[in-house]
Amino acid sequence: MKQLAYAVAAVVLVSTPLTVLSAQPKGTIDLFYVLSPELELEADGVGSVDLEEGDGFGAKGLFNLSPQLFLAGEYQANSYDEVEGISIDAELDQMRGGAGFRFSADSPFYVLGEFIRIDVEFEGESEDDSGFGVHLGANSPVADSLNFYGQFGYVDVGGDGLEFLAGLAFMFTRQLGGFVDYRHSSLDEDGAEATLSDLRVGLRIALN
Repeated sequence: MKQLAYAVAAVVLVSTPLTVLSAQPKGTIDLFYVLSPELELEADGVGSVDLEEGDGFGAKGLFNLSPQLFLAGEYQANSYDEVEGISIDAELDQMRGGAGFRFSADSPFYVLGEFIRIDVEFEGESEDDSGFGVHLGANSPVADSLNFYGQFGYVDVGGDGLEFLAGLAFMFTRQLGGFVDYRHSSLDEDGAEATLSDLRVGLRIALN
């Protein structure tokens, strides 16, 4: 259970929408809600179980140091209330911070490396661990005040595996906007696999 918890927690740590519109050179701060996070645990010879009927919240930020260099950070807390129809009390908190580099000042592509720390609690038992993530991403405008972003990465926090993220960010004004994104991650450790899917919606504050 401890190893599975580490693997599950790592899932949450690998993705942040890294959208910075040219009109907001200093960065963004996002406040968001996680809609019904889904978590599936599967082990060889045992089968799979689904943790569901929960929600989550968080905050994340991106801060430009130069046209190409930026810092990124996130805190997110997910809760799960049910597994296979049985009520449970499970929480997964994560904190991360890292630095990224855009290929050029005008390029939509970037690379991001980050340090990861997690805290998993299940029925009063808690564990924490730390690790890292490495990601390749892109952020590109598709219309006025509307951006598409995508990210693909590898993480290692107790278990290791791949993750992808895709989303849209839109600005109502120069200072205020919103976003919606979906991320899916799958981690393996010693014959056990954890898969997490999150749909997140939030408010974006531009730092002008």
